[in-house]
Amino acid sequence: MRRLIILSLFVTSIWGSPPIEPTPLKNIVPRIINGDDAVLGQLPWQVGILGQASTGAYFCGGSLISEEWVLTAGHCIDGATSAVIYSGTVKISDPSRLTSRAASFILHEKYNPSNFNNDIGLIRLSKPLIFNENTKAIALAIRDPKTGTNVTVSGWGLTSDSDIYVSDDLYYTTVSTIENSDCAKIYGFSVVGPGVMCASTGNPHTSPCQGDSGAPVVVLNSCNKPVQVGVFSFVNGYGCEYSFPSGNTRVSHYREWIREKTDVRIINGERATLGQFPWQAALFMQEGPNSDFWFCGGSIIGEEWILTAGHCVDKAQSALVYTGIIDISGEISLSSFPKTFILHDGYNATTLANDIGLVKLPESLTFDNNTKAIELSSEILGVDIQITVSGWGKTSDNNTSISNVLNYVNLSTISNEECQAAYGTKIFPEMVCALGENIQSPCSGDSGGPVVVDASTNPKQVAITSFVSDLGCQSGTPSGYTRTTYYRDWIKSKTNI
Repeated sequence: MRRLIILSLFVTSIWGSPPIEPTPLKNIVPRIINGDDAVLGQLPWQVGILGQASTGAYFCGGSLISEEWVLTAGHCIDGATSAVIYSGTVKISDPSRLTSRAASFILHEKYNPSNFNNDIGLIRLSKPLIFNENTKAIALAIRDPKTGTNVTVSGWGLTSDSDIYVSDDLYYTTVSTIENSDCAKIYGFSVVGPGVMCASTGNPHTSPCQGDSGAPVVVLNSCNKPVQVGVFSFVNGYGCEYSFPSGNTRVSHYREWIREKTDVRIINGERATLGQFPWQAALFMQEGPNSDFWFCGGSIIGEEWILTAGHCVDKAQSALVYTGIIDISGEISLSSFPKTFILHDGYNATTLANDIGLVKLPESLTFDNNTKAIELSSEILGVDIQITVSGWGKTSDNNTSISNVLNYVNLSTISNEECQAAYGTKIFPEMVCALGENIQSPCSGDSGGPVVVDASTNPKQVAITSFVSDLGCQSGTPSGYTRTTYYRDWIKSKTNI
């Protein structure tokens, strides 16, 4: 096996013992201490970083958060002059691995090497990756896991304190989050600040170790989707095989910093396929014959009825309605010119209370695989429920026009109290708010669109897209929706549905 130059790095002690530093690249032998072998495609966001500094070569882990951005620990790029990034592999020596070069490094401005505060950094790749089953981005968590939650850390680090070589094989292990106050009893509050999340197994033979620095700490969210909650930062200087907790940079604490530096946009989510959302309608609304159009989404709830937001039909006198399509840029044959618009009597344009409306079509639709009505749910939507939002809205705050193609995104509902804290204004019981893992959000042009649960199995509409923050769709602020359950009687009184 090819041997590489060994270079030692030393760091300032914490409580008399040095925490982990970017591990000097030693050589490659078999793992994460007492971890399990990862299989190809199991952790497709994992990358290995072979860095170069003035002191020599070193090895760290990291995670893909987009096609061109890698998230890692700050100490992994502090002083870095160049780096090679390996992805799409579980074996560093695999000749079929993907190899990228770093174009630039971004170290947190307040990174402190003496106590590892703000130990977070970013690497921009010289070329965007092409994602496949073995190479994918990981979503960033919007909430912290509860104390005692099992999280997974993975890497190619040392497999014992006596090893001098990082592993050729990718390993992973499970650790449990602990209270910062308990972690601070060992490391001190100067180290364990709000940007740190500690974890431990209580097993002295299971732990991440040197070479795992910068590696992703991952948990399954309420939708059973993997999200990154931490970046592996440090272990106790006495060694990895002691039962001391490990420290991780808390991702949720740095979401806004990551967004500002990378401008990673996933507002548009995924592109829809024809027939995937057969209830979706596109509405070009107009106040008068010489006025500009405005665009909204809507949902087919009956052969003659479209459900949308109140602010979409407010002042509308005419409209063009498209159904059975996903692309609004081409020639469209399935269109209607409704003359009946119904706005809720209690609609308030200032507070967006009762933001619900109806459009009656002049003729009944003919239903087929691409055009169908959606059932309205009778259940009250709870917290941490996955919802699917679809629409042709803008895919970036910088865009001046809506999307030509229908897109969708999966979000998670939050409590009205959390949403009210974000906006500082009243969030009514008839509203519900949601967040995405990676600054995912509806945007201008998505208003009135359907919000659905169990979209692929037993779809039911639970809400209508209503509002986003004035700070922008990419601000990471929750988006707001009108709960359709509260208006079932009103809808029935107007439509008999």
